[in-house]
Amino acid sequence: MKRIAPVTMALLGGALLLIGCAREAEEKRRIETELRVLQCEAGRWAGADDFLPRLFLDHAQEPVVRRRAALAMGRIGQPAFLATLQQGLSATDAELRAASLLAIGEILDAENMGLYDAAPNPSVMDAIHRCLADPAAIVRARAVEALGKTGRLEFLPPPAAIAPDPGQLNEETQQFYAREWIKAAVRVEQAAAVPAMIRLLPSPVGGTAGRMLARLARRRSLVLNLPAGLLSRLLVSPDPLVRSGGLDLAPLVQSPPDAPTLSALLADPDHGVRVHALGALGRLKTTAAAAAIIRHGESILARSELKGSVRHAYLWKELEAAVDALGRAGDPSGYTAVRRWMTVDGFLAARGFQALVAGDPATAMPLLMDVAPLSDQASALHWIQAAAASQDPAALAWLRGLEQGQCPNGWHADWVASARPFYVSRLLGATPGEPTEVLRLLADPDPFVQAATLDWLREKVPALDAKQTEAVCRLVAKGLNGDAADPLIAAVPLLPRAGETGRNLLIRLLSSRYYPVRLRAARTLKQMGEADPFARIVPMPTAPEDFFRNFLKRGRYGCQVEIRTNKGSFFLELFRNDAPLTCMNFLSLAGERYFDGIMIHRVVPDFVVQAGCPLGTGNGGPGQLIPCEVNTLVYDRGMVGMALSGRDTGGSQFFVTLSPQPHLDGGYTIFARVSGGLEVVNNLIEGDRIEGIEIFWDIPWEEKRPLRI
Repeated sequence: MKRIAPVTMALLGGALLLIGCAREAEEKRRIETELRVLQCEAGRWAGADDFLPRLFLDHAQEPVVRRRAALAMGRIGQPAFLATLQQGLSATDAELRAASLLAIGEILDAENMGLYDAAPNPSVMDAIHRCLADPAAIVRARAVEALGKTGRLEFLPPPAAIAPDPGQLNEETQQFYAREWIKAAVRVEQAAAVPAMIRLLPSPVGGTAGRMLARLARRRSLVLNLPAGLLSRLLVSPDPLVRSGGLDLAPLVQSPPDAPTLSALLADPDHGVRVHALGALGRLKTTAAAAAIIRHGESILARSELKGSVRHAYLWKELEAAVDALGRAGDPSGYTAVRRWMTVDGFLAARGFQALVAGDPATAMPLLMDVAPLSDQASALHWIQAAAASQDPAALAWLRGLEQGQCPNGWHADWVASARPFYVSRLLGATPGEPTEVLRLLADPDPFVQAATLDWLREKVPALDAKQTEAVCRLVAKGLNGDAADPLIAAVPLLPRAGETGRNLLIRLLSSRYYPVRLRAARTLKQMGEADPFARIVPMPTAPEDFFRNFLKRGRYGCQVEIRTNKGSFFLELFRNDAPLTCMNFLSLAGERYFDGIMIHRVVPDFVVQAGCPLGTGNGGPGQLIPCEVNTLVYDRGMVGMALSGRDTGGSQFFVTLSPQPHLDGGYTIFARVSGGLEVVNNLIEGDRIEGIEIFWDIPWEEKRPLRI
């Protein structure tokens, strides 16, 4: 074997060193570019010297960098970016054209355009329509998605022109286009799309078609005409998603299946299918269907798995679904069964009261002494929500007692305090002629009570009196530097009624610490005739550069998140490249032990498990709002998304999907997926708790222990 000369070794070592240095320099440039993009996204602006548009239009940049700039502009959402993004539609790179359309769709989103009080530009709409003939399926799919996000029927071409061919769905890109077309047709409520969607039911996208078609039919009160035998084939499909979709459609067809046919699916091996079967039976609204639901509920109550201190989650959630279905069925025998089940368990009693009110708002409110004890916050919250929705005078009197401090035996005062925002409007609606009650609630220290009162004023009181106007202005002035966005968001539409004082407050709100407040203030000023108020919005404050840089440098290393609950642990894989700001926020809150002890406050069978609210009601948050980071990921089973009350209103609440939810795609930031322990997620019910969250970084020179970024 020949020996390598020392000179050759030196040259080889030098070459390797140069390669390593070049790679390190390239990685540093990538991190610094991404850092600037993140600062723009967090600050909700284009950057100094229009950094994002310049980066996007710089043809010397790699396509991946230009795509990232496009995504950032779409997330920020300023309509002024549309002209820049439109230039990307003529790019030679199909993925860049698709990214441009994704960003354009985010800006044209109906909610976003409403925030800017803007209308779609005809030139942009024409450019999107031309992309419907693009040779790349992904570009056509993003074009359809963008048209659907406008929420306007006139922008989506008729199905004959763009509906997918069921016989041409062998490739994944073709299926992707088909799913995006289905979602777009439902978003704009295109009734003419129904026949084409029906033809897709037996196709590879049949699960999406079934669920979304049912949503469209319910929204438009449509009766569906399915080909003979098609529904029967859907209900026996080997795919549980298709069976569930068929059950969603069953009550909406011209000749619905009878109760025995649907009740046979209550023995389906898939939990989700059984839940959908209960829903379908409830929507039949027949005595036979109610009887089938009752039998199933009684069989669950007889199971030994429901005995003891630990409830069997699947059975318990099916029992909840049965209660909801009986409320929807509207049959007297069903109401009788619900009242009987309300004596079994406190949470079931609360859900039963909600079901009774949903079926008949005038139903008599049961006495707490006649039902099982409500021994936890989740049960108390559902009971209060049911009382607020009830039209029974006894329920109103009971709510007034709560407001006066009459806490039921065994209840904690903080349960009632956290639930007050849910019944404020009911109290105000019963006494519209008592302005002192409004003034009292506007001065309440609870920001969510304030917000509920302001919402009621906006919806129910066409003209505020002098004292109410003064109280609203005082609330806004006091909240300018506060830690709650909800009252400010609710107050903005009322400020024009306060004349010059209201205008001045709106101008001050342009520099609010909450970006959604700034946008709403600017929109209102624009509607009042103010010249270009959006130009007066300054960039939002952002985290220090080193915070972003540290996070980005860790991007090359693995990160595992363990969420410990009283039912066991499940694990998350964070999508740090797809939703970096959301991941930073989540990791920071977890590192501060923010989530420790927080309740699982919402569980909807076969839909979501939701947590992260410190109040346990769905209203609370950490005191800051983070931007939405819509991306190309979709809501399959086990995906983790941010809960919102509007664009850019995320904070600490997150949810895990229990089954695919295509209607959520493109609307809620996906930032993680459950990588292990999904059975633990499935076993969670309302009232369970997060015990702690641990973060493990796979960094060689650091100990394998929880670390904060």
